[in-house]
Amino acid sequence: MIRRFLESEIFIAKSDNLTLSDCARLIQKQEVANLALEKFILGQISFQDYIDILETCEMNIDDYLITVEQNLITCGML
Repeated sequence: MIRRFLESEIFIAKSDNLTLSDCARLIQKQEVANLALEKFILGQISFQDYIDILETCEMNIDDYLITVEQNLITCGML
């Protein structure tokens, strides 16, 4: 269940300038973020390490944490 609250997503907007290599790089970042989530859920890395990895994947951490908080509030868990 915690996975549902913590999952991240990449959004690829249609762009004439987006190359296949750009798409591959975005997909790779999402794969790294998903692997980090798995490691965090299993207790193999700390929450701080998880956030650091997301930052490395160029995720906006402030927006991400606000979304996680809103999801937890909506489900009555916070």
